[in-house]
Amino acid sequence: AVELSLEQHVISEQVKLVTDLKQQILRKLIYDVDLEKHDEEILCLAKLVNVDLEINRYAIILEIKHYSIQDSLEFLKIVNKLEAFLEAQHYLEQDDFYGVINQYLVIFKKLPSNKTADQKDLLRLMSQDIDRQYGYETRIARGSFHPGLSGYRKSYQEAR
Repeated sequence: AVELSLEQHVISEQVKLVTDLKQQILRKLIYDVDLEKHDEEILCLAKLVNVDLEINRYAIILEIKHYSIQDSLEFLKIVNKLEAFLEAQHYLEQDDFYGVINQYLVIFKKLPSNKTADQKDLLRLMSQDIDRQYGYETRIARGSFHPGLSGYRKSYQEAR
């Protein structure tokens, strides 16, 4: 029983570490204006947590209306619920990279290989499904795809 408890603790710590590293990468991509100077460091960190930053992605920002940063614990609980829901509904996929920045769920979504899936429809459906499932009113916006590591910041800024 003690071994199992210790093993669970180690796994829990590993999950926290991976989550923290992903958050750190996300913050660097969005806020580091000298990104090109640190690109090797960021690519190495990303490789550690199995995130391929070479994949073409665009930003989606999801904001839950009527929740502020002051409700941070409640907000994090809601975001955890939303992440699980969005994964289950296949709005979040394996090659998507996402995390929480301030009061936003920031998703860097892999560009679709075909243009049949209308991205505006995706955002509308995502918003409707969240409202239907949880009653949360959301604001969802997207940026365009921009190449390179600095493209992540550009796409995020467009979505804001």
